[in-house]
Amino acid sequence: MKIPLSLIKQFLPLQLSVQEIADQLTLLGLEVERIENEQPTYSGVVVGQIESVKRHPQADKLLLLKVTDGKESFDIVCGDTTCEANLKVAFAKVGAKLKDEKGKDFKIQKAKLRGVESFGMLCAADELGIFEDASGILRLDPDFELGADVSELLWDPVFDISLTPNLGHCMSALGVARELAAFMNKKINLPDSVKAKSLEGWDVSIENRELCPRYACALIENVTVAPSPFWLQMRLGMCGIRSINNIVDVTNLVMLEMGQPMHAFDADKIHGKKIRVGTAKGTKKISLLDDTERDAPEESLFIQDSKGPIALAGIMGGSESAVSDQTKDILLEAAFLNPLTVRKTATKLGLRTESSIRFEKGTDPNLVPIAIERARSLIAELSSQSSFIGIIDEKAADFLPKEIHLRVPRVQKILGHHFSLSEVDVIFHKLGFKTKTLSKDALQVAVPTFRSDISEEIDLIEEVARIYGYNHIPEVIPKFTSAKLPHNPLFHFENLIRTRLIAEGLQEILTCDLISPKLAEITKELSHPKGSLVQVQHSKSNEHSILRPSLLAGMLETQAFNQGRKISDLSLFEIGRIHLRVGEEFIEQETVAILLSGKESPHSWDRPAHAVDFFTLKGIVENLLAALRLTDVGFKPSKHPSFHPTNQANIMVKDADIGVIGELHPETLDLLDIKQKTFFCELNLYHLLKLHPKKISLEEIPAFPSSERDWTVTLDDSFEISRILESAKAFSSPLLEKIELLDLFKGKSVPEGKKNATFRFTYRNRKKTVSFDDVEKEHMKVISSIMPK
Repeated sequence: MKIPLSLIKQFLPLQLSVQEIADQLTLLGLEVERIENEQPTYSGVVVGQIESVKRHPQADKLLLLKVTDGKESFDIVCGDTTCEANLKVAFAKVGAKLKDEKGKDFKIQKAKLRGVESFGMLCAADELGIFEDASGILRLDPDFELGADVSELLWDPVFDISLTPNLGHCMSALGVARELAAFMNKKINLPDSVKAKSLEGWDVSIENRELCPRYACALIENVTVAPSPFWLQMRLGMCGIRSINNIVDVTNLVMLEMGQPMHAFDADKIHGKKIRVGTAKGTKKISLLDDTERDAPEESLFIQDSKGPIALAGIMGGSESAVSDQTKDILLEAAFLNPLTVRKTATKLGLRTESSIRFEKGTDPNLVPIAIERARSLIAELSSQSSFIGIIDEKAADFLPKEIHLRVPRVQKILGHHFSLSEVDVIFHKLGFKTKTLSKDALQVAVPTFRSDISEEIDLIEEVARIYGYNHIPEVIPKFTSAKLPHNPLFHFENLIRTRLIAEGLQEILTCDLISPKLAEITKELSHPKGSLVQVQHSKSNEHSILRPSLLAGMLETQAFNQGRKISDLSLFEIGRIHLRVGEEFIEQETVAILLSGKESPHSWDRPAHAVDFFTLKGIVENLLAALRLTDVGFKPSKHPSFHPTNQANIMVKDADIGVIGELHPETLDLLDIKQKTFFCELNLYHLLKLHPKKISLEEIPAFPSSERDWTVTLDDSFEISRILESAKAFSSPLLEKIELLDLFKGKSVPEGKKNATFRFTYRNRKKTVSFDDVEKEHMKVISSIMPK
């Protein structure tokens, strides 16, 4: 939010420096991100007046001007073809200093443009750093004295304030002034309320008083719609609002001054002289001021005449009743609206305006007549022939302060500092709150209607801290007390997984939960049926319209991003949630994913670089599961379209399917233009947590030696090695301790379509030294039981 110093000074006289004001606002919780135009960025720019205008003989888009500073005339070549005689302008003479787009100083020099010499330049608003407008030269107030220093006339620092959501009452110059006044113990200058004058001949009614507790409108006749004067255009421009005309600009200025959104209708375009405030049956089409036609949802709040909607209440007016150059009579409106209603409609339409933002945060119902009077007086000033006919003010009831009980000991306990009852009482009077003493340590605080953010005692305690000053509360090192509630087991489990994967040499990444439909198509088939994708309602971008059903999408985007920057060796993991829809139920699952691509280790002079492969990833997964003390781990062939058909598997622990692993299909990688082999696995952390043993069982180190036997068998190429390993485990030999694949061989000595597999068997008797004969007998039994049929 941008607020010029001049607007704040309308309500509160200030003698502080610009930086001191910014510091005090920040201490109050209104963080000043930057100060624009804190000091003039230019010098040597004076008020000039165009004496004559001619076309440039060599260029259609250039003009030859005579410009005077009140003492002498200068020839100027200008690119703004809207220049006209007698216009007062910001004239930078030869020798004047300005800043370029990069913030560097440059000096105005005599120049020759298309054969004609130019002795200076006429400046636009952005060239002087006043506000962003490069559409043409700055047109100054006709009353400015020729030759006067422009920097002295236009100096008006602008505070760019970052507001938290609870500070809606500060979204105006009046709100900011109130905060400063409380901090400085001063009174603000409040504008007068509207003069009581009823409006005859108009029918105004509120059909839903819960959504619109107050609605007021005033009729002003014989207005003159014209461009706004310089001072009004400048104030709006400093706040980032484009000037439209004097009537519309007045409503925008009042909104900036007081935080009360307003709108002006062309009174002659309101059918039947009727105004209805309420919802409409069914979806309603309405043409808005932004030249769009919207289908407003049924629960939207409308301003309607006898024919239909003429405005979306609190958001934007309709184009059919807009003020134009031909408007003679206007109907000014101001209202107090239910914040939730405005927020719902604005969100569903994807239409956020300066007006809707203020209504969403809550406005002051008692400010409505004051804002109308302020707008009426400004219009009377800008359109001297106008006449105020009257006002209709409809409201459900009087809006009274909210009363909250405040305990001073509670204030002391929360803030860790001693406050007396009188100190707390003074703070609330500074804020404009009325109080009543209930006992020696309790107050009844009446919260004004402009503070919709305060609803309970803790909010009042926050106000005490803000106004007293956080920097005045002494810092005390608190005594340590641990929480009685234990950590979520999943939290500890995630940290354990994270530690193990970092130990494996992987790097953690974080990606967005929201993905595009294109990426969703890649990932949804991994383990989720069609139709399980969770769509985001009213997403602002198609690229972020679906909640991810797998971590694969974000990891592939990360890989593509790095590949585009010539980083091809990636060892990544991510721990995050995926989102599924099963029937009408929405499910979140905590998941861990690993992605490998490129080389496993960098090139070295003594050994070649080795590229990662399926078994590199499988080894990491096995190490992880072993560290989690999970047994009976297996890998079963799978048929996931996102993976290479012959290089993928489901990961099993006992009979539970805990995830998938494999090489990604080239067609999947092509969708993101990824050019190298990529290996990916995804594990369900909920399943892993359930399988993770809660107790550790320790075993004695064997006291007796083992004996090993190797066995080589010729198998069909398609035969799964896991069948041998599973058969050996199923045999339940009392001596067999371990079986592992030692080697796979294919060559001239092996028939085509066959492979030789060598296994190593380890035998041990834990009670005595095992004999050679016992091992031989047991080995023959094991071989007989696992020999492929």
